[in-house]
Amino acid sequence: MKQDLYAADNYVQLLPFQVELNKQLTNSILKKITLIIIAVLWISSLLILIISLTNLYPENVFKDYRSIVGISFIAITGFLKTVYNTVIKENK
Repeated sequence: MKQDLYAADNYVQLLPFQVELNKQLTNSILKKITLIIIAVLWISSLLILIISLTNLYPENVFKDYRSIVGISFIAITGFLKTVYNTVIKENK
């Protein structure tokens, strides 16, 4: 019976450390997922910009809206840069 009490006491003492370790792992995983999402969004907007500015596809949807696509690419890049810098600063 005393061994069970000691085991339970040791478990209670280790519990805060385990919770802190789980928080760090969760934050690290969430930051990596956020960075991956940022990369996918930026690459997709870059592909849309390339398609709209070149004649790879003669009947593309973005042909008439080239200036809007260019301006929106610059805006998306600026927004994603601020999100990226926020995530990186929290990581340090």
